Amino acid sequence: MRFTKFITDVYRYFKKIRLAAKKLDQAEEAAERLKGELSIASDIQRGLLPKLDKVNENEPRIETAGILCPAQSVGGDLYNVFFVDRSHLCICMGDVSGKGISAALYMAVVQTLLRSVARYNASPAAILDHINKDRSANNESCMFVTLFCAVINLRSGTMAYCNGGHNPPVIMKEDGSAEFLRSDNGSLVGMSSELSYHDDYIVLKPKDTIFLYTDGVTEAFSAEGKMYGDERLHSFLQNKDHLSCQGIIDEVWNDVETFAKDAPQSDDITMLTVRYLGNEIKDA
Repeated sequence: MRFTKFITDVYRYFKKIRLAAKKLDQAEEAAERLKGELSIASDIQRGLLPKLDKVNENEPRIETAGILCPAQSVGGDLYNVFFVDRSHLCICMGDVSGKGISAALYMAVVQTLLRSVARYNASPAAILDHINKDRSANNESCMFVTLFCAVINLRSGTMAYCNGGHNPPVIMKEDGSAEFLRSDNGSLVGMSSELSYHDDYIVLKPKDTIFLYTDGVTEAFSAEGKMYGDERLHSFLQNKDHLSCQGIIDEVWNDVETFAKDAPQSDDITMLTVRYLGNEIKDA
């Protein structure tokens, strides 16, 4: 009798092991599928970014470079550089609330809206207003995006811009000085259809460089819990006018890495530099 009970218990024990092993195999298969799907999503997200090498090759009046490094496989940061027409260049930088797949999907919609709206309206404020109204409609998830948008007249250097709650870009001058591009920050984009936006204007001089970034740069933390901050970024960008657009990004990236040391990346990091050359020749 005891032997029979022992055999029954052993059978049940091994049955539980087989069931647990099957569930483990299923979990591993699901994890592999998710990994593959995230890899595809990452490729799609990067495919939405502009081909800056082609922009640089085809337009001698500007030089530009960019980088997007999500904290996870995919993220909610975005940037874009595209021509509204032959004489007007649109540049944008944004940061979607949240992280991961939901933020990446929201980012993709914003990227699509940016290009479609800019075709018919070269006003950055009008572009942000359209995106805001579209995204705030039926916004049950309460997501939003901070968004800086500018349109540069490549003939005159006049830049119209609108800031929807985003980090202020830095204007780097040929004399080595660097200053934040301050404005009356508009509201976060996508929160309410009642929000309003307005354009500001500056005139770029040849070799002025615009440095755009998301808060993954300024809110990078060290292992001791200290934040990189606006002041360090502003100080670091002084006297960097001799660097190429890619060189500026590389130097800032290295400085953020040095500051953070072994601390894990807590947020998406995105940077974009655009140098207005006017009638200057790039290789001169």
